[in-house]
Amino acid sequence: MKNFGKTTILALGVAPLTALALENGNFENVNARADGDLNYTSVEGVGFFPSWTILSDDGGFIRTEEGFGANGHSAFAFNILDTGYGANKIEQCIPIDPSQSLLLSYSILTTVASDDVRTRLNPNFYPDMAACETNLQVDDNSNRLSFDGSNDDFNQQLGQAGIDANEWFEISPVVFSADDLPDEARVLRISLRARDRSEENAQVFFDDVRVTQGESNVNLVRNGDFSHTDLTDGDFITGDSGWYLDREEGLRAAAGAFSFAQAGSNLFYFESLTGNFGTSRLDQCVELNGEDNIRPSLRAMSLTPDEELNIRVDVSFFTDALCTEDADSALSLREDFAIDGESGEWLTLVSEEFREAAAVVDATSARISIRARDRSVGEDDVSPAFARTLYVDDVTLASTVPAPTFNPPSQEFTADELVVTLDGPEGSTLYVTTDGSDPTQSSMALLPGETVSVTETTTISVIAVMDGESSGIRSATYTRSSAEDAPFVPPSEPLDRSAGGIGSFFAIFGLIFLIRERLAKRRAH
Repeated sequence: MKNFGKTTILALGVAPLTALALENGNFENVNARADGDLNYTSVEGVGFFPSWTILSDDGGFIRTEEGFGANGHSAFAFNILDTGYGANKIEQCIPIDPSQSLLLSYSILTTVASDDVRTRLNPNFYPDMAACETNLQVDDNSNRLSFDGSNDDFNQQLGQAGIDANEWFEISPVVFSADDLPDEARVLRISLRARDRSEENAQVFFDDVRVTQGESNVNLVRNGDFSHTDLTDGDFITGDSGWYLDREEGLRAAAGAFSFAQAGSNLFYFESLTGNFGTSRLDQCVELNGEDNIRPSLRAMSLTPDEELNIRVDVSFFTDALCTEDADSALSLREDFAIDGESGEWLTLVSEEFREAAAVVDATSARISIRARDRSVGEDDVSPAFARTLYVDDVTLASTVPAPTFNPPSQEFTADELVVTLDGPEGSTLYVTTDGSDPTQSSMALLPGETVSVTETTTISVIAVMDGESSGIRSATYTRSSAEDAPFVPPSEPLDRSAGGIGSFFAIFGLIFLIRERLAKRRAH
C-alpha cells in the first residue's frame, strides 16, 4: 500500500520563518450535515455523493437526524428498489495492501423484514486506482482482475432470524485472507446493492461500511458513515465565516473525516473539476497582523494523480479588513503546482515567492485562494468524464516550517509493536518526545522518514527545525487495545468458500463476536 504520509517539498526559499494563524487551516471544524433527506440524482444511470458513486437510474438519498444511523446520524438509501441487484448499487475504489487480510462489513436497516428483500456485497479487485475509477465511473468492469473469489456475490436475506423491521443489523463480515489476494490486487472496488421483490415498497438503509486490514482497526472506506458535508457555491465550511466555496454550479466538493488526514481528523476535497482554475476556488479573507511574512503553503493529494491535475495558490492584498478594497496588485502572490506524485502521496506545496511584513504594511487583509483544475483530458471549461478527486489539508498563510506528519496517523492498535514513520520537510531535523512533553531542540533527533516504535499507549509529539526556525508542534496518539477488542484476523491460507466451509467459518466468527459482546456488557455493568 502506498505510504500516505510521504512528504515532498516542491519549492522552498530562504525567507524568515514565523507564524500567522489561518482560521481552520486543517479543516477540523466542518458544518454538520443538515437534518432531513438530501437527494442525489443520476444521469444515464451514474450519480455521485461524497466519496461514493451511485449506479442507479433513480438515484438515492442520505437521511440525517439525531441518532438515526448505525454509527452516527446519517445513512444512505436508494430512492426506488428494483427487483434486481444491478439497478441499485453504490460503489467506491479503495487502495489496499494485498499482503494483509481484508475484512468487509456493513449495517442495514430495512422497513420490511422479508426474505424477498435482500442486500448484496460484491467485491472486485484492480491493479491500480486509475483502472478502478475508469471502470467505476461508467459502470464497467473490463479492467478488473480475475482470480478465485474475485467476483463472488455475498447476499443477505433480510427476513432471517435476528433482523427486525426498522432496527439496525450488522451483516456478517466478508473476509479475504492474505493468500486469497494476488500481489497485483492493489485496489478493492466495493459494491453494495439491494433489491425488493416483496411488493411492499421496502426501503433499505446502509451505514457503517467498513474495510479493515490485518490487525488494524482503521477503516479504509471513505465516508463509510455518510457524514461528510456536501459543499456548493457560496457555502462556508464552518459557520458563516472563514473558508467559503466559489464554484461553478454542478461541480462537487465536500469535507469530512478521513483516516489519512494529515493535520487533524478532517479534509476538504474537490470531487469534480474543469480545465479552468476559475471554476473551483476555496477562499478565505484573513486580517494581517503587520508582523508576519507571507508565504502560503498546503498539503495536497490525489488517489488518481496526473501532471495536468493542478492546484493554484493565489494571495491578494487589500486595504480594508473585508478584502474588498484592492491594495497594490504588484504585491499579489500566485503559484501553480502539479499533483503528479504517486497515488495517495501527500505533497507539501510551498510558494517559492514570499512577501515580507514590511512590504505589505499598507495592507490590512489578504485573501488566500486555493484553486484547482484538471486538464488531463483537454483544456475545455467543462467537467471531464473521468473525475479526479483532489484532497487538501494543513493550509498556512504565514511563512513557516511545515509541520511533521505521521504514518499511520493516530489510531488504536493491537499488535505487539506499531512502527510509526515520521516525515517532514526535506533538509529538516525532527525533534521527538514520547512522554507527553513538548519537544525542544534538546529532544531526541530524527531525520524525515525515520521511525518510532510503540508498544503501549503513547503520544508522539514532533517539531521540524530547518534553518534555525521551528514548525509548530504536531502530535499523534496511538492507543493499545486489549486482545478482546482486536479485529478478527483470518488464517493466512485461502479460505474455504464452499457453502459448508464458509458457514462453519462464520459460525465461529459469530461466536467470537458474541463472547466479546457479553464481555463488553459485563464491563459496562
